[in-house]
Formats: sequence, C-alpha cells, structure tokens
Amino acid sequence: MTTSKKEPGVSGFELSNAAMQATIGQNDNPSTEISGLATPHIDMAIDDVGAQQGSIGNGGSSDDRAPRLSGSGQPGSIVSIYDNGVKIGSARVDASGGWIFQVKQPLSLGEHELLVSGLGQSSDPFVLDITGSSVAPPNILSAFDNAGGHWGRVNDGGSTDDATPELSGVGQPGSMVDIYDNGVKIGSAAVTANGTWSWMVTPALSLGEHRFTTNGGGVSSNPFVLNISAPDAPTANPAPGTDPPPLEQEEQPGQTEVNLAAPHIDMAFDDVGALQGPVGNGGSTDDRTPLLSGTGQPGSIVSIFDNGVRIGSARVDASGAWTFPVRQPLGEGEHAFLVTGLGQSSDPFVLEITGTAAAPPSIESAFDNAGQQWGRIGSGDSTDDATPQLSGTGEPGSTVTIFDNGQPIGTVLVNLDGSWSWTVAQPLGAGEHQLVVNSGGADSNPFVLNVTGPGPIAPSIVSAFDDVGQQQGPVGSGARIDDATPRLGGSGQPGGTVDIYDNGQKIGSVPVDQNGTWSWTVTPALTVGMHQLVAISDAGSSGPFVLDITSQAPAPVKPDILFAFDDAGPQGGEVRSGGSTDDTTPRLNGTAQPGTLVSIYDNGQRIATVPVSPDGSWAWTVMPALGPGAHQFVVSGGGALSGPFVLEITPPAASKPSILSAFDDAGQQWGEVRSGGNSDDTTPRLNGTGKPGSVVDIFDNGEKIGSVQVGPYGTWAWTVAPALDAGSHQLMAKGGGVSSDPFVLEITPPVPVKPDIVSAYDDVGYQQGVVADGGSIDDTTPRLSGTGKPGSIVDIHDNGEKIGSVPVDGSGHWAWTVTPALEAGAHQLVASSGGVSSDPYVLDIRGVPVAEKPVIVGIEDRVGPDTGNIENGGGTDDTHPILRGTGVPNSAMEILLTDADGIGGLHLGYATVDGDGNWEYQVSEEWALGGLEHFMASGEGGTSDVYVIDIQLPNSDQPVAMPSQTDDGLAGLALEDLLQPGVELFAEAAGIDAVQDVELLLDTSPTAETCDGAYVAVQPTPMQPWEVQAS
Repeated sequence: MTTSKKEPGVSGFELSNAAMQATIGQNDNPSTEISGLATPHIDMAIDDVGAQQGSIGNGGSSDDRAPRLSGSGQPGSIVSIYDNGVKIGSARVDASGGWIFQVKQPLSLGEHELLVSGLGQSSDPFVLDITGSSVAPPNILSAFDNAGGHWGRVNDGGSTDDATPELSGVGQPGSMVDIYDNGVKIGSAAVTANGTWSWMVTPALSLGEHRFTTNGGGVSSNPFVLNISAPDAPTANPAPGTDPPPLEQEEQPGQTEVNLAAPHIDMAFDDVGALQGPVGNGGSTDDRTPLLSGTGQPGSIVSIFDNGVRIGSARVDASGAWTFPVRQPLGEGEHAFLVTGLGQSSDPFVLEITGTAAAPPSIESAFDNAGQQWGRIGSGDSTDDATPQLSGTGEPGSTVTIFDNGQPIGTVLVNLDGSWSWTVAQPLGAGEHQLVVNSGGADSNPFVLNVTGPGPIAPSIVSAFDDVGQQQGPVGSGARIDDATPRLGGSGQPGGTVDIYDNGQKIGSVPVDQNGTWSWTVTPALTVGMHQLVAISDAGSSGPFVLDITSQAPAPVKPDILFAFDDAGPQGGEVRSGGSTDDTTPRLNGTAQPGTLVSIYDNGQRIATVPVSPDGSWAWTVMPALGPGAHQFVVSGGGALSGPFVLEITPPAASKPSILSAFDDAGQQWGEVRSGGNSDDTTPRLNGTGKPGSVVDIFDNGEKIGSVQVGPYGTWAWTVAPALDAGSHQLMAKGGGVSSDPFVLEITPPVPVKPDIVSAYDDVGYQQGVVADGGSIDDTTPRLSGTGKPGSIVDIHDNGEKIGSVPVDGSGHWAWTVTPALEAGAHQLVASSGGVSSDPYVLDIRGVPVAEKPVIVGIEDRVGPDTGNIENGGGTDDTHPILRGTGVPNSAMEILLTDADGIGGLHLGYATVDGDGNWEYQVSEEWALGGLEHFMASGEGGTSDVYVIDIQLPNSDQPVAMPSQTDDGLAGLALEDLLQPGVELFAEAAGIDAVQDVELLLDTSPTAETCDGAYVAVQPTPMQPWEVQAS
C-alpha cells in the first residue's frame, strides 16, 4: 500500500495514554514496530584471544579480530548484523530472547560501528575498536593425562604422571602452530577450521617442570607450565571389587608375566564415505580417522602405535575390551598398527588408507532475512533480499569460491562437517543471478536466484536511547526517562529522508542509510512532560512513539585515577601519582559515574575506552607497553575530566642469565640433571633463563662453545655440540656483560643398554599361554617379548644364527613372532643390540601332537534286574543305554549306528568331550532300538571301532525266554502276567523231561521251539487287549 505524506493534525495527538498505547503499530505500514515485539540489541562482544580476554562493552577495544557478539531480540526471529553499514551475517534469536553471532571474516584494525536489526527495528550502534596484532596469537588451553593412576584434563601449573600428554589449544584457523618445551621446538600442529588444535607430546618428557609455549605467524602464546611427576607404584594385590593397577609397568629382566591377556587389535571402524562399517586386518578404508577396537587385560592401559610412532592410549574395560578414536588424520598408504600393554605387544594390524575423489561443492539454499518475505528459498525462487545468506556443502577444510554470473564475488572455508554458509557482501542487482561455487577445479550446479526490488518502506521509530543519569540504555514507547536529548533509532526507505515530529511540530530530519536504518539525537532538548514523536516520509508515517521526560538527573560523578598496580619486577604493588615503576604494562584503577564509559589518555593521546562497573569503579591494564620516562594519564567521561596522574616508567635492571639444568636423553639414566650431577649423555640439552630476546654465550671450562637466543618469556635451551669429553665440566652462560653461576657437570662414559628376552607365548595346541625360559612348547612360531633401548633395533638369534630383527618401542619393549617355524628340539634364543647380547632363552620344541582315535569304552545298562557295564557283544534289556568313551579334549563327538562292518551310519546325536578327554551319551527316547545294535563314535582323530550289544525287548515282538517245568497247562494266563520279571512258566508236554525254552510271539501265528524232537505249541489267541490263551 502507498500513502501520501500527511502533516499530522493536532487532534491526532490528544489521545489518552491508553489510547496511545493501543494505536502503536496500527498504521498502514506493515514494517512499523508492533506493540510487544522486543527491539534487537547488542549487549557485548566476547574476546577469547590474547592476554586480555572476556566480555567487552560498548566503546571498548579488543585484539580479537573475530570476536563473538551476543545480544537480545524477539524470540524466534532472525536478526542481521552490520559492520559500518555492511551486513556481515545473521543469527536466530532463541526462545529465551538471546542470540550469539561469531564474526567469521576477521575485522580490520580500527573502529567498527556494529548494528543489529530485525522485524523492522534496529539497535543502537555498538562501537568496538580493534587493536593489536593482525594475527590471533595461538594459545595452550589444557593438557590431557591418559596414563597412570589419574586421568583427565590438567590445567596450567598442574602435575601429571603422563610423560606423553595431549596438549590442546587455539590458533588462527588453517595455520600451523609450533610447540616449544623450555624454549626448544618439539613439534607442530595444524589448527582446524574452528580454530582449535591438539598434539600428543613425543618423545616422552623428563621428570620435573616443563614450560610449553606455542608460536604461530610470529606470535607466541603465554607459557603453559606442566610438572611431570613419577607414576604411583602399582598395588600388587588390589582389594576385592577394585580395578587392577592401571599403570603400565616396565618389566625387569627375568620377570615372567603369567595369566595376563595379551593386547590385540580386532578391527577398525569406518564411518566415512559410501562404504562404512568394520574393517579387518589387511583391509582398506577411506576414513582417515577410524575407530580402532580390541581386547587386553581388564583394567590395564594399552598404547597404540602407527608405523612405530605412539599415537595414543586407551583403558581396557572390565570386560577386556578397549576402543581408540584416531585423532590426527592418517596419510594415504599402508599403516601398521600395534597395541602394547603390560610388557606384551599385539601382532600388526595393517590398514590401507585410500584416497577418495573429492565430492564437488554445492549450493543447497539461500536465506532471505530482509523485506516482507523471510525464510529459506531454493534455486529458481525470487527474493527481495539483495544480500541473502547462501549455504551449501564441500570438502571439509577446503575453500570454495562463489561466482555470480561468472564473476567471483567471495570465498568461504568449508567446516569440518562439510557445510559452509556465506552472506553476500555486495548487494545483488535486480534481475536473475546464476550462482556457482568452485573448489579444486570442480563446479557446482547453478543456483538461480531472481532478485526483485522491494516496495517503498514507510518509516518507523523503534527505540530511544537514554545516556543520562542512573538508568541508561534503550527504551521503548511509553517509557519515562530523564534524558532530554535522547537518541532516536528507526527504519525507513534506504536512501530516503525521514522527518521527525514532536507533538505535531517538525523538530528535525535524518537520512536513512543503505541498510534501511537511521538514528538521530533530539535537539533542542525536550521539555519536561509528555512527548508524542512521529517519523514521516513519502512512503507514509510511523505510529506515535511516546516519551515522558522527567526532571534532569544530578550531575555525573567526576572520573578519577586512584592508583596504578605494578605486578612485574622485584618491586610490586600499588603506585600513587608521582611514583615510579618498572612495570611497562601497569593496571590503572579509578572511579567514575556507574554504567558510563570513560576514555583514558596518555600524554594527550587516547589509548583506551573502558566501561565503569555498577559500583562506580573501573580498571584497565595498559596495552601496548609504555616506553621509559614520564607518562601523564588523564581519564574523561560524562563531559568531565580527571586531574593528571603522573607515572615514571624506569627500565628494569639487566637480568642475570642462568643455567638451571641439563637434560640427559642418552644411555640408561634419563632425565634432568642439576649442577654437580653426573650424566652419561655427552651432548646434553642445557636449559636456563635470561633477558627476553637477548643472546647468551655458553662457556665450558672458560672456552666458548655456543650461543643461543632467549625466548620471549625469558627462557632458553641449547643442545651441547660438539660432544663433551669424559670428566668434569664447568659450564657458564654470559649475556649483557653478566655471567651466570657455574654449572658443574660430570660426564661419565655411557653404558650400553642390555637387551633381554622376557617371555615366549604359545598359542597352538592344548596347552597355550606364557612359556618360561627352559620350558617345552608345541608352538613352532611362538611370540617372543622383551626389552631394549627405546628406538633401537634388536636382532634375534637361534642357536647362533640370526633369524630376525624387531624395533624397540618408546617404552623400551619389543615383541616378535618367530618366522620361519622352528624345528623340533632345543633352541637357544638370544637378543642382541649395540654389541650387547641377552642371556640365552631356551625353548624345547616338541612338535604338535596328533589327535588320538575316538574310543567307546563301555555301555551302561540302567534298566531291569541286571544293570552295569555291558561288554562288547553282551546283551541288555535297556533300550536307551548310556555310551561312554574318550576323544580329543574340548571337541565334539558324533554317535552313529552302523552295520557289523562299520558301514552306513545312522546319526543318533552328539556328545561333548570335556577338558580331560571323556564323553558320554544316552540314547534318546526317540530311538526304538532292539536286537543286535552296532555303535560307532566319530570325531577329531577319526572313528572308533564298532561296539555291539544285543538289546532284548520283553515288551516288543522279540522272543522272550522263560524257564519251564511240567504243570497243568497255560490256559487262561494273561500276557502281562507271563512277562512280569521273575515269573516262571510251568508246562506239561509229552517227551519233555528237562527244563526247556518256550517262545511267545505277539502276533496271530503259532510258534514252537524244538528240543530233542519234542514240540511244545503255544497258540496266542486274541481274547481281549493284552491277553492270550495258551493250549
């Protein structure tokens, strides 16, 4: 809707307070402030770079070129952040009304006026002065202890028993930082896209204090002090219910570790790319940071090595499992991983890291946060936002370039998760824009955006800023303030002009900037009472903005400088005006009007602006350092000026250099050596102090042997060259005409480290585990474990012949699997290195035994009057007997029915052979056996001999023998009576003089048994169920 410019009439300003509140936002302008919407505001900037860090108020200064901004706004809305009128990004206001924005493109040095706008409203300017280095200094935040009895994060000044802790810190994204220990460079780390880095110390640190610093882009960090202590002694017998000792103990020669689970790497897990999941030994993966997992002794610490370099540690849980996420991305090619713990080492786990073709970058969407239609838009859509935010994907850590109709318009770094976002810096012209991103020579698909021009925007007044009296800050319509010249802020048509009216009278005009915002300080001062303010332009008018001006506030408190605080040099503490100090960066302390800003001047030059706390105090540490001589400080605020505060800066006296210690990293005794000590290291590293930036000369027995520059924190380190002769050496450091105290060091010839074979491990056959010196073993390729000088190579000899070599790891341990296989007999194994050999380790290889043939020992009858073992070929009335036998321990045995020659094989079931080689099997109810049955057992070692038994079935169609004598006959006897155990049958027949057998068959055919030519006939006639009649 368009409206003509109208002069407000008097009647429009005779509303009651309630009516005025109700009419706010009810004009024809959809962009005008709506009652109840929170005005966006910038509360603070957060500096996390350099020596002075923390929150910074409006008007403050910072050396952080990418600070974090935070503020408030309407919950759920999108606010846009502007720097000197240029949009630099957007943020969403959370449910609590807060928002945070991380400045992505580093701000230039100088003053920056920051604004935040949203829902047609704009904040007051937030002024920030960017000072200092153009490169954010790196910093060490913490160390992580993952060894010994106490794990976890260790802060500056703390102690740890982990000689290879992991250091973590921050730095310039995409840069490299160098890590120094006591002034000596020990490594480098890459800073990620989010400004963080981590690095595991290698080689191991000596006991004592270590001052770590980092350097990146020529800027050094503050020192990070870490004290390396000896690990606690392990507990031999832990109390019930507690974990075993967590320390990884170094084995002594002759010790044998028994019943300890050897560490092992089971698999790597790939969660990157198209093919994901577990990867076994010898496999390949495109995941440069896979997850390794394996097993080990529960409660112990295992160390993981990649191609011989230790990359981390892990604790084995109670179930014997461990996992380790690789932190530093692996290079392409083959990686041989090993895991060691408790003196044992795993076999190598080989993983091939393959390269993957980088996926082309893409533009996924654009975000419109300007005009009337907000939200996410896709390719081919239209927008009235000339500076939309683009989002897409790309190769993590790479840089993508954005093109508009073929012309580059910006670059952005891809985050570690593969996403990127970038806000168009220069407004796009009206019309179609074909946007493309390119990285590594690959172009994305075009993203088409049609930019339309917005309609004219009616003006609005969104806030007034009170900077007078006790209560200061932004206020909304209807507020009561004591500032008669408040600063008004609002919105309007970019490039247009807004006229301001007070109670119907025009009091001023203000231009609208290119971002559609304006601000104007009321002049002349408003009178005490009610004021209805309206903004009018050709596009329409705002609703009334009501202010109630109260009586003026009392005169502000005059600012003052109370004292300076010296925290450097020998003389510290408070210094009053007229005093002197050797601290070139003292902290100034003073008072002023609470809640205001004060500016500090040195010899007439403004050097800082700081906020005053609610209690009326302020403090600021001078930065950069002051030069020697007199400095006259003055502080101003609220239009008032303090008296001068005079401070004399005197340079500190020349510092005396010193030699603090020597570090021995050769031979058997490593670590720090103090003056008067002995060392077998002929090229020890000397550590000392001196004046930062100066050069100190090193003298040995009065002769200069070298020079070294003192670091920025007053420390230096230098490795002696050339090597020192055996004997006493009086070392001194000289600098600035001042000499250190003598440092006396006695050099003794080094004693070579004797290698040793500690144990052999058998993982073949029935008896497996650790085999001591002199033991017998059936494993022809046992795994040998031992000790030696860290980093050296140990040769293995068998009966005087070299059979292999193995490197010693950083902890002095090695492990090697014998290859090729050893022959049967005695073997005298020896480890040698540096001309020194171990004691012989003797093993007797007895060969792998051949599994014995299965045997059926016997079959047990547990039914009827006659029970017990049934001999091979014997009879039984038990149709489900128990078979017993022997076989290979812990194997499976199959029970079969065969013919007399062992041919055929009807499967009856399985039996498990126990650890002693015994098994048993009972024929199940499902099998109806009878007559001659041939049993055979089949398992490891072959098949048993056939075992035959004769199963007689009284309740079946098999014959039943019964003793007989003369009697009256059999008529009327029931079958169940005849077949009862122990029943005797008496029968009379011609010609039968002795006891004979009578055979009964349960069918309808007659049967008879012949004996001496006489016949006894028994005719079973069915009478009723289970009855027969004999005649």
